[in-house]
Amino acid sequence: MKIKTFRDLVVWQRGHELVLLTYKLTKDFPKDEQYSLTPQVRRAAISVTPNIAEGFGRFQSKDGEHFYVMAKDSLVELDNHYQIALDLNYLDKESYIQIVDLIDQTGKLLNAFLKTHRSRL
Repeated sequence: MKIKTFRDLVVWQRGHELVLLTYKLTKDFPKDEQYSLTPQVRRAAISVTPNIAEGFGRFQSKDGEHFYVMAKDSLVELDNHYQIALDLNYLDKESYIQIVDLIDQTGKLLNAFLKTHRSRL
């Protein structure tokens, strides 16, 4: 399959799944978290795919690496937020395992993508 847009990237697709699952899981966070943890989790999740897309748009330049690294940073932040949510019992263990697995998958894909990007420069 020829990659024509960022939507064709498996790493972007996993990141998009991550956003959708994040919205589903955070919907049930306590109402008193609507101005603290909930938006932090959502912001971190939402940050992944636009950075991948922007990096893809700059694939032929060194600038693209910056955006892929930012996406990786957002994944680490997201992982941390979900650990807090688990510790506060905002998530059940099964949901936590599911989301962390998706974070890990996305991170591995992003690392491979970043390595490929670096080798092409």
